[in-house]
Amino acid sequence: MVLTCAAFLGSHNLELTVLVSQGTIITGELMRQSRVETFIVPAEAKNLAQIREFATVYAQRNGFNREELNRIKISIDEICSNIVRYAYEGMERGDIQVRIKKRKNRISIKICDTGVAFDPSIIKAPDLGQYVQERKRGGMGFHLVKRLNDKVLYKRVGNQNVITILSKTRHAVLHNSSA
Repeated sequence: MVLTCAAFLGSHNLELTVLVSQGTIITGELMRQSRVETFIVPAEAKNLAQIREFATVYAQRNGFNREELNRIKISIDEICSNIVRYAYEGMERGDIQVRIKKRKNRISIKICDTGVAFDPSIIKAPDLGQYVQERKRGGMGFHLVKRLNDKVLYKRVGNQNVITILSKTRHAVLHNSSA
């Protein structure tokens, strides 16, 4: 079910869209040329596909080209996969909250969980030669996210891990979502 409400505040058009699908709520608002959407799901592997779909729909609605879409999806998927695997180890599972905000040529992705405190910035950069030689698997995701984006920040706020991914759009934003 999709509910859309429009309001006018001075010279600014505001829009709030709420999509409800099997108990999952996606919210979004258009405010002063800024598009924000938030998606919250239980931190379970079965929900990773829904998170990727949320990122895809957001990118398409906001006119990102294929390369930008892939960068957004990879970044969100890598962080959320790690949350599913490690954040709630030995404790009751909580949620993953993904918030994407686009303003002009910048995008901000904020991913939150209430799992065990873990600062991914302490992870050492991998030795790629050793990875190939030893045929290691895994352990590259966070470094990939850092390479794909301008900044990746971590902070603990109360009982939440908050990872913020910041990037400038690198390509012209398309006005048609068929990219």
